[in-house]
Amino acid sequence: MLFLNGNDASVLRHRVVAEPHARALAETILAQAQAIMAKPLIDRRFEVGRPVMLQTSRLMADRVFLLGVAFFLTGGQIYRRRLIDEMLAACSFPDWNRSHFLDTAEMVAAIAIGRDWCKPLLTSSEKRVIDAAIVDFGLFPGLRSLISGSAWTKTPTNWNIVCCGGLIVAAVVMDDAEISGPVLEKACSAIRIGLAAYGQDGGWPEGASYWEYATRFAVLAFAALESKGSALLTVDEFPALARTWRFGRALTAPSGMVFDSGDSIAISRRLPVYGWLAQKNNDREAAQWQWQAPGDVHPLDLLWYTSPSSTLICEATRATELFRDAGYATLQNTAPQQGVYLAIQGGSNSTNHAHLDLGTFVLEYQGIRFVSDLGRGDYSTAGYFEPDKRFTHFLTRTCAHNTITFDERDQSLDARADFIASRSDSEVQEIACCIDDPGASFLHYRGFALWDDGTVVVLDRLMARTADAAPCDLEWSIHTQATVAVHDSRLDLVLAGKRIYLWVNGFSNTVPAVELIGGGEFPSREGAFSRISLKTAAAGGAAIAAVFSDRPDGDHSARTRRLDRWLEELMHPVLQ
Repeated sequence: MLFLNGNDASVLRHRVVAEPHARALAETILAQAQAIMAKPLIDRRFEVGRPVMLQTSRLMADRVFLLGVAFFLTGGQIYRRRLIDEMLAACSFPDWNRSHFLDTAEMVAAIAIGRDWCKPLLTSSEKRVIDAAIVDFGLFPGLRSLISGSAWTKTPTNWNIVCCGGLIVAAVVMDDAEISGPVLEKACSAIRIGLAAYGQDGGWPEGASYWEYATRFAVLAFAALESKGSALLTVDEFPALARTWRFGRALTAPSGMVFDSGDSIAISRRLPVYGWLAQKNNDREAAQWQWQAPGDVHPLDLLWYTSPSSTLICEATRATELFRDAGYATLQNTAPQQGVYLAIQGGSNSTNHAHLDLGTFVLEYQGIRFVSDLGRGDYSTAGYFEPDKRFTHFLTRTCAHNTITFDERDQSLDARADFIASRSDSEVQEIACCIDDPGASFLHYRGFALWDDGTVVVLDRLMARTADAAPCDLEWSIHTQATVAVHDSRLDLVLAGKRIYLWVNGFSNTVPAVELIGGGEFPSREGAFSRISLKTAAAGGAAIAAVFSDRPDGDHSARTRRLDRWLEELMHPVLQ
């Protein structure tokens, strides 16, 4: 059976008896499966405002995994019988919304897994109904898209991996080689385009939420192929997948929120395949992260289980993570008295699901997010995904992010930010990026430093591209849910009973503006935000230093100068 080694549920039951942690997980799964029994069968529902039934497909997957694993744990046919009824209900839909093929891919994968797990109990008529739906609603339209070259078959995005991965899972379990053979061959070929989007270090350019989505279906596809002994596609061909769990860990802050850059959301789904990645690579750190990662546990955690007692116990107190190809970096100091987390956005504005936000960052102290991203917009808003309208929405524009705008214009789609250097010593972690926007008259260098005492310095160096470049008005801004008080030389930020302090230098005789924004306007975040901004004119160049600290006093000039000198050195090759 899919995802069960040796097709034997007795191993699972033995694990639950022998491992207290596994037993607690099993109890949670059984309680959730039992709760399904009192609910109506699944029905076909679309999102408000757009013709998408992803939530229906995901509900189907949740029920398949919960009811199926509940059966494996107990042998109770009541769970498998309910799962069959759920599948028959989904197979009675008019279709699985092939016009938005993500819906179809998720549904066909879920139904195929359920079919595989329930096959011994299916009557011949039930099997005919389910098989017909898998073929007619899933495999045939999928094969037509693969043959005709639909957009998702050729793009290195989550769409490619989810659509191809769902089709691979479905084709693996079908007995009809006439349809499953061509689907497997073409989907295994096409998914290589999506898998190539993982950087060599495991980073994913679309951000945390879409990393989880793509990686979930990549692993389901590989695991399904392995379960059936297929060698059409093997994980050994994609070593970046073995390392990609580190990307998920790096972008998860101590608060439990992720770095919600672009269209990611701060509270993302937890990746349920960490255990498979840990087992596949015999990686004890990945096994540890399976249980440390925030979010709801999943039945797959029990199928791909790593014992907490056998994992590596290691708590790093300071670490820099750099995912150069994907365009993300994080600096972190987990010492108990500081607990500082800093995540930075680089990469390209033309990346799928990106906002015009290069150089933006989020910052936490002791699990409290003091500098926030505002999140993604409402997907049902007219034009949100249309190229000529997408960046007219406030939340996708540069001014809605924690970076610098020039002459009130947005960054261009051609802009990119490359992490050009990083360094660390016994006291500090530092990283620098160059934000190069061909439409701007300035090159923008942004450096970040995290000191072991919890001080954070963000320093911007601006350099005119030409000697006769016209002066420009620039605006530095950040966004916070903290209460903000402005003093003579600093700002006090108070949130959840914690206070930090901010100094911004480089704006002569300029008082910071604090503007309350948000509320219900931000669909992926709760509560209102304040926008802290400062404006000045720049001619030839400029330097701006922001210092964050959890102490109200102290001379930070030496640390600012150190970072400034380093940025100046990094700029020399351009000057020459």
